[in-house]
Amino acid sequence: DVDDNLISVFDPEDKSIDFVILFGGDGLLLHCSTLFQHRSIPPVIFFDFGSFGFLSSFCYADFNAQIDKILNERTALLTLRMRLECSV
Repeated sequence: DVDDNLISVFDPEDKSIDFVILFGGDGLLLHCSTLFQHRSIPPVIFFDFGSFGFLSSFCYADFNAQIDKILNERTALLTLRMRLECSV
C-alpha cells in the first residue's frame, strides 16, 4: 500500500521530485519529458496503457509488485535515455 504522504501535486520546478509514475502510452512519456524542459528528468516508472508501448519498461499487470519493490526495497532497473532539442 502506498502511504498518502508520498503523493503530492506535481510542480516541474520542484527540485525534490524523486521519481515520476506514469500510466499511459508513449505519447504521455514524451509529454512528461516536455514538463521538465529546463532541468533533468527524474527517473520515470512508466506503465504501458497504449497500443504499442515501445518506450515502456513496465507492464500494468505488474503494477502493484513493481511499485512495492521500488518503495520498499528502494531498487529499480533504469534505462538511460537522451533527450534532443531541435529547431527549424
